[in-house]
Amino acid sequence: MSQETRRIIFVDDESNILSSLKRMLRGKRREWEMAFAGSGEEALAMMAEAPFDVIVSDMRMPVMDGARLLKIVHDRHPETVRLVLSGYAELEVAMRAVQVAHQFLTKPCEPDRLIGTIERVCLLQENLMRPELRQVVASIEGLPSVPRVYQAICRALADPDASLDDVGALIEQDPAISVKVLQVVNSSLFSLARPITNIAEAASYLGLNVLKHITLGIEVFSAFSSDDPNIGDRLECERLHGHATAVFASRLMKDKNAQDMAFAAGLLHDIGRLVISTRMPARNREAIQRALDEEKPLHAAEVEVLGVSHCAIGADLLRLWGLPYPIIEAACWHHDPNAVGDRPFSVLDAVHIADALLLEAAGPHEDARWLDLIHLDEARVQALGLEDQVEEWREMARQTLDAEVSV
Repeated sequence: MSQETRRIIFVDDESNILSSLKRMLRGKRREWEMAFAGSGEEALAMMAEAPFDVIVSDMRMPVMDGARLLKIVHDRHPETVRLVLSGYAELEVAMRAVQVAHQFLTKPCEPDRLIGTIERVCLLQENLMRPELRQVVASIEGLPSVPRVYQAICRALADPDASLDDVGALIEQDPAISVKVLQVVNSSLFSLARPITNIAEAASYLGLNVLKHITLGIEVFSAFSSDDPNIGDRLECERLHGHATAVFASRLMKDKNAQDMAFAAGLLHDIGRLVISTRMPARNREAIQRALDEEKPLHAAEVEVLGVSHCAIGADLLRLWGLPYPIIEAACWHHDPNAVGDRPFSVLDAVHIADALLLEAAGPHEDARWLDLIHLDEARVQALGLEDQVEEWREMARQTLDAEVSV
């Protein structure tokens, strides 16, 4: 993806919509090379002639709708970022594209939001296409595939006839996932009047999205293996910290969908640590030792040893798995939320705050370097105008740690 001129194609069968987009984006003509297509077929023909960094497609179009178009783009041009632009009345239709779209935007869309979204996904894509990252990822033998139970739950979610009982039956196949589901639903976060011991009942309290993310988190950890005799304790430490971050980050979001997204992002934000520690144990030990000897953050030592940090490696794995961009973005920049520029409070901010304050609340411990101790980005907090929330967040961090037992 070019870092200088970004090529964006907009697709809509209504000419007045395309004309409106042209006017709206006139100020970006020096930075973006833009094309406008009146149908899916026309867009595919243009993309066959030259690659595009981003495609922004309407959903309701004759002959070939947005979901079908983006599926073809996904297959033929996997490097292209795929955005859906749809009206509120079309949201149910737009969900047909959930497996192939990176982001969903509602129309009419404010110019700043549209431009900001495109800039952010391009920045992330550029970061994940860096040669040094490609070299490291290519050298890793056997990156794990998308976890088995998670895939099964996704298939159940895509089935309109599937129920919470069906998902509960899938979860019951895995004792580790069953235990985690019962632990979460019986934690102080839900304040239930009585203990829940039935998986199906627990599923009804947690909801399908949270169940899916819990399942992914547990399966992710079981997908990694290593000859390091000490890796088990470190993986358990990482898993507990990921779950605490997920719970805390979700509490910082107001909208239910955003809460679910923040939960998943918190759960997986340090997945790159698993890749490095299990797939490159010798280089991982070198990075940890350098961080200790030179008293620097672990992610900085990783860059010196590997050329990239666990943040970029984790984001790339999540990209390969096809997870939503907010989750990938949080993995990539949870240490540096200012890297993606000015924007409203987001999932990335929630994960950064949760990650930093949970580690601060936990205090010094033996695995501090393993968890890559970071500090709250006060400049970002000030830019959001949320300085008066910090002490409340610190209390939330302590409460989360108490509920989770341990980071």
